[in-house]
This record gives sequence, C-alpha cells and structure tokens, in this order.
Amino acid sequence: MRAGLIRCSCSILVILIGSVFLSLSCSKKEEGIIVAEAGGEKLTAEELDRLIDESKERTPKMYRHMVTPESVMDEWIEFQLLAQEGLNRNYDDDPEVKKKVEEYLKRKVVAKLWEEEIEKKVTDASEEEVRKFYEEIKDRDYKLSKEKVRLRVIATRSILEAKNLKKRAMDGEDFAELAREYSIRMDNKEAGGDMGYRARSELPNEVSSVVFNLNEGEITDPIKLEVGFSIFQVVDRLGVGDYIPFDYVKEQLENRYLVEMKKKAASDFLERLKEENQPIKYLSRYNDYLNEKYKKSKNDGER
Repeated sequence: MRAGLIRCSCSILVILIGSVFLSLSCSKKEEGIIVAEAGGEKLTAEELDRLIDESKERTPKMYRHMVTPESVMDEWIEFQLLAQEGLNRNYDDDPEVKKKVEEYLKRKVVAKLWEEEIEKKVTDASEEEVRKFYEEIKDRDYKLSKEKVRLRVIATRSILEAKNLKKRAMDGEDFAELAREYSIRMDNKEAGGDMGYRARSELPNEVSSVVFNLNEGEITDPIKLEVGFSIFQVVDRLGVGDYIPFDYVKEQLENRYLVEMKKKAASDFLERLKEENQPIKYLSRYNDYLNEKYKKSKNDGER
C-alpha cells in the first residue's frame, strides 16, 4: 500500500513540476471556481480536474483508485508550499534552474509551432491521394508471398450452439451480425468476428486444414478448439502474387499517408528555416574535443 502511495505521489509530482514551469511563462491565469489556495497560488476546479485525469493516466491501473480529488489537492498544496519556499530563497535565480526553465519553455514552443505549422495544415487526404499512395507501395507492402484467406469466426461454448448458428447463417442470416450477438471471442466480436487475412501458419492446424479447402462464402462445420467450438466463414481468398485489397487497408493507409505528409511538411519547413538562418556545424571542433578528452582520460589512467 505504501508503494502505491509513493507511485501516486510521484505521478502527481511530475505533473505539478510541469505545471510550475508552464506557469512561469504565463503572466496571468483565467479565474474559475477556486478549490484550494497555497503559496500565493490558487487552484481552480478545472485545473484540479486536469491534474486528476493526468495523474490517473500516469498511475498504474491497480493504484488508480487511490487518486482522489482530495489526494491530488493535498499534493498540489504541498508542492506549492515547497515551491514558494524555494522562491523565497531565490532559487529561481540559480543558473541551472533558469536553464531548465528555458529548455522546458523551448520544448513547449516547438510543440506549439509543430501544431500550428504541421498538425493543423495536414489534416486529411482525398481517396485519390490515398489510392495513389497504395499503388506506389503495394508491391513492397501488400503483395502476398503466401496464400491467405480472410475469415470471420463465431466462437461458442457448445457444439449444439455452433451447429445452430451455422444453420441460421446458411438459412440467410448475416454471419457478422450473428458473431456480434453470440460469439464469445471478445477480441473480434464487435467487428463481426472479422479475423482479417491469415496465412496457414497463422492458424491452428485443425482450422487451416479446413478453411483453405473452402470457397469464398462457405462456412465450416463446428471445430473444437482449446475453448469451446468455433465456426469459420471464408470471406475472401488470395493467392501468391495477389495484393491485399485497397478497401481492406484504406483506413490504416490513410493514417500512414498523413504521417508521411506530415514528415514531408516538417522536412520542407526545416529546410526553409535552414536556408533563412544558415546554421553552421563545427564537427571538426567536436572531434578535437573528443581527442583531447581521450588523451586526458588516458593520462589520468597512467598516473
């Protein structure tokens, strides 16, 4: 229990340190409902909400129940008292402290610049752009070297239930809807039992030996697995040299494309900054420094 308290306290402390650095860059804070005062600072209900949320994110799940409004408020009060005492001793004039604050503020400024210059300018992509991206990379990323089948599965606890669900699917009910309602496999239940494209090596032998002999749309008889019985529907079949279909990878491909576009935008932006500012690198000086450091270390070791 004590270890849990320490973890929670450290989590809140990290957040509060960041808050203090940030407050040094702000001349005035918006007023709200004041829920605590300490060290000349005021804590609003909105700020407390944020601290609680951030603390829970940083705290292991097993200890999150210990993060309460009062515990976070106590940590905030104690931290503000310590911070005020440090300020009273003029520790904020310490060169090392000033350097840390400056580094922190620079990181915040860079993050804001990235948000304004990249994130807000590269927000979406047309289907035409994404499809073109797919065509450019499909030979490298989506061309199959192994035969694959796309499967849906309904997992049940009993063979009778599995047989009944197969009959309902064969009679015309939607396999995916049956999976959402009845399957006990939680990893793909909401996706209608969709397992994606699988090679033989990615399936149990008792499954691969059956599904790779079925045609598109066919459903297996119940197959006994480690937990209960499952029926599988073959949604699609792809052979060696075929490509994973665009529609199947469209969503993830759009995300990849946007990441690539953001990288390009960042690279172009940095190139422009370099041209405007003409930075200089003195690598030879650093190499000289390393040589001197090595010589000094060697001489010290021989004494």
